[in-house]
Amino acid sequence: MIFGAVFFTLATVLIRVASVKFTIFEIVFYRVLIGSAIMAPWLFRAGLGVLRTPRLPLFALRAGFSYVAMLCFVFAVGNMPLAEMTALQFTLPLCITLAAVVVLRETVGVHRMAALLVGFSGVLVMLRPGLMEVSLAAMLILLSTVFYTGSHITIKVLSRSESSDLIVFYGFLLTIPVAMVPLFFVAAVPGWTDAPVLIGIGLFSVLAHAGLVRAFANAEASMVAPFDFLRLPMTAALAFVLFAEWPDGWTWIGALIVFGAVTYSARREVGQ
Repeated sequence: MIFGAVFFTLATVLIRVASVKFTIFEIVFYRVLIGSAIMAPWLFRAGLGVLRTPRLPLFALRAGFSYVAMLCFVFAVGNMPLAEMTALQFTLPLCITLAAVVVLRETVGVHRMAALLVGFSGVLVMLRPGLMEVSLAAMLILLSTVFYTGSHITIKVLSRSESSDLIVFYGFLLTIPVAMVPLFFVAAVPGWTDAPVLIGIGLFSVLAHAGLVRAFANAEASMVAPFDFLRLPMTAALAFVLFAEWPDGWTWIGALIVFGAVTYSARREVGQ
């Protein structure tokens, strides 16, 4: 999960760079297209037979969740400070914990449920509804966490019977046909100077998802999710250096509340 957090952070920074020229639909398309191409050597080595699975509908459901989540995420990356966007994404471990109870039937005691409520209060501190205008980008990043939760839960279910590499590969491949449709209406032809950024987005996304899928395959979803919090200090540092962005005090306070709640939940999980 830590490995995944590092590469998600790098991919996010490159998406911000790409958003200056490309629309959200183009960025998502190139992300999944290049991600599939990077995974191709694995497919050639494993053979086409590895694609046979009785769980293709669940793979397709996961791809649908991921596509909508990516569109919301890429819009937010291009339209709000990166550290604030990342802080709001920390509703994801909370949503995963809740979904793990409802969908996966994981046992969550009273302490972890209390931590869940405290964590959501931290989100309210960051948003401060009624005291400040909640932007469209902020609402979409929260919506993206809902769809990413659906994606992560399906990963957990698929990992019970499918290989991690197959889950990552199908996650990219099955998104391509849907992601192609908007390009018939809006598309900019990338130049050679765009190649490093677009390839970097695809490569870092593959590496990030590889870490994510293996994390969920080897531990309970509600346990590994808190390690994603490392993205906040990494993103804040890169955003400050590259884009002169720095989150306000309320963002840090709210993020610390969420971080404390999820960390407490994780420590309860391991009995510390």
